[in-house]
Amino acid sequence: MKLPMVVSVVVTGLLSACGGGSGGGQPGSPSTPQPQSYTIPAQSVNDFQSYAVTGQYSGIYGAGNVQYRHVNVTTQVYADGSFSQDRVEDQDEQRTTYDYSGDGGIKAQVGTNCQYVYTPSLAEVPGTLTLGQTWSNSSTVGCAGSSTIDSTWSVTGSVVGIESVTVVAGTFSAIKTTVTSTVKYKSGSVSVSNNTCWRDTVTGYTVKCDMTNNYTPSGSSTGQQYKVAQELIGYAHALSGRQKLNVERFAGKWQATYTGAHSSLCAVDISAAGVISGLCFDVFGTSWDITGTVDAQGVTSFNLISGGSSGSNFSGTLVSPLKVAGTWRIGSDNGTWSMLHL
Repeated sequence: MKLPMVVSVVVTGLLSACGGGSGGGQPGSPSTPQPQSYTIPAQSVNDFQSYAVTGQYSGIYGAGNVQYRHVNVTTQVYADGSFSQDRVEDQDEQRTTYDYSGDGGIKAQVGTNCQYVYTPSLAEVPGTLTLGQTWSNSSTVGCAGSSTIDSTWSVTGSVVGIESVTVVAGTFSAIKTTVTSTVKYKSGSVSVSNNTCWRDTVTGYTVKCDMTNNYTPSGSSTGQQYKVAQELIGYAHALSGRQKLNVERFAGKWQATYTGAHSSLCAVDISAAGVISGLCFDVFGTSWDITGTVDAQGVTSFNLISGGSSGSNFSGTLVSPLKVAGTWRIGSDNGTWSMLHL
């Protein structure tokens, strides 16, 4: 079972680059605490954060477990410091785009039926955090070009302290925050999320987040609960020069094309271990199985196989965290290819 949109949006906001920063240093001694501020650092195109998500859900819509991975990739950075990120889950076949203000507040989200606009931008966590800080803010959400308000969001939060946190991606000096986010829909349904998260003081990335969400549909006295734990497993931040490249960021559905002496469209799946599989159809109606690998750096190699016979050999490397490309060859025939994350 996938997370509902409201849970996914709250998680995405909390896992974006908001909060934290490069202020540096540890807090003062317990006897003479000295407030220190940490400001969100700038984003660069192709910065990314790769997360593993696990959890459980229970309630009126059933019970079960949640387990998936997703990657957030910065695709645009604008002159005022605002930026766009694409989010891709390894179980999805489409990207979701989020627009953020320079301080990390959510401005808009591209949904299935509309572009959701946040007025004002939803700063679940302020762009600058100081030890002992508290905050509250709110935002309304509606479709672009429409005066109808779909939901109203309110947020309260606080900075708890600075802790050393170890996750798959490494050990970080992280700012610990608690946030309660309440969403009231025009239908009367209500969603309340309580989140404890840790943000790296250098990159501003969330390295760990524990969330409990309770959703109560309109007219019901009971609802659905989601408990989700998320952990940073790979990242790259150009400004600080810090990164941990991981092959899991490529996991999921891709679409490949190749051109040259021959051409085709291919449906590709990449496992969390970097194993490439899929199927291609050429212009003659011949189907080809795909077998190959990609590594954490994005170096890619795969072959086409049909009826036990090996066809074209493909090799290439990373263009961006959402695209790999290269060349192919079989005998004297050759050409180019590219593969896009769906």
